[in-house]
Order: sequence, then structure tokens, then C-alpha cells
Amino acid sequence: SSISHELRTPLTSIKGWAVVLKDSKGQEDIMSEGLTIIENESDRLSKMVEELLDFSRFISGRMSLEKELFDIGQTVRDVCKQMKPRANSNKIDFQTELLETPCVTIGDENRIKQLLINIVDNAIKFTSENGWVKVQSFDENNNFVILVSDNGCGMNKKDLEHVKEKFYKGKHSKSHSGLGLSISDEIVKLHNGSLDIFLN
Repeated sequence: SSISHELRTPLTSIKGWAVVLKDSKGQEDIMSEGLTIIENESDRLSKMVEELLDFSRFISGRMSLEKELFDIGQTVRDVCKQMKPRANSNKIDFQTELLETPCVTIGDENRIKQLLINIVDNAIKFTSENGWVKVQSFDENNNFVILVSDNGCGMNKKDLEHVKEKFYKGKHSKSHSGLGLSISDEIVKLHNGSLDIFLN
């Protein structure tokens, strides 16, 4: 029921604004606002559908990795470049300390990008205006480590215990499917890694 509610919410907003735009008689300010909201809600709906499809693949064992050699350090740098404008638009200080030397590994680069975007997006989403999000990457005992930290609203101990569970939504949760971190955790496990979450 929670998922059906989350899917209906953007659909209701899109339909409502479609009606408003239809009756706006060409008023540019209303049209601009409506089109922006429709675009944002469409993106949100698309992300939820993708998460549900990934969840279906995981539970059915149909999720496979397209493994190849790639520079994971470059992948992290690319994701940070992609996410920085989103942080800036939310008036969040986006900081990076990234390993610059090549770090070639075998894995599914698109899936790694997916989980990184999800984790960084979560950090931005739960950080208030004028806050900060920091992404670091480094080598630790021949393991490539990616550390994402922020000074956002955080979570309590109860949330920490359950945050990687499917469909779990914490106290400060904003509208989403509740699958993002669960899917990210599965992707990390498929690459023989671990996703660790800590409280400051």
C-alpha cells in the first residue's frame, strides 16, 4: 500500500497540473511553474519504477552484472561532477577529496554508478540549505574505499538498524520507494564489497 501511495502521489500532481495548464490561457508564469513540477514529478516516478524493476530482478535472481575492466576512481569523479550541480541548486557545499591515480577493477560500471548516484543523492536530499556533503575516495589495504558524509538531519539508532531493509522508511524519510539503499547494498554485495553506514 505504501508503494501504491508513492506512485499515485506524482501521478496526481502531474494530472492536476495538466488541468491547470490546460486552463491557464497561455499565462507564462503558471505554465513555467507547471512544466517544472511535471518534469520533476515525472523524474521521481521514473526513478521509483526503475527501483521496483531492479527489486524484482534481485528477488527473482535475474540481476546479472556486465563485468568489464574499468577505472573506478574515474567513475567516482564522473559521478561527483554529475551530482555537484544538484547540490549547488540546493545551496549545499559539495566537497570532494578523490584519489587521482588510476584504480582499475573488474565489475559492472553502470551498476556502480547507480549505487553511487543513489547514495550521494540521499546525502543531498537529507541535507538542509547551507549544509555540506563530502565525497572521499582512497586506497585502504588494497581496497578501494568511497566515503560519503554530510551534516544533514541524520538518523536515529532504530533507523540505522533497518535502513538497508526493503521498503523501510525512516523518521526523516522523504517521498521515495524505500528501496534505494537496499538495492545499493545488493549491488555492493554482488561486487564482493560492503556498504557500511555510521552515525556521526
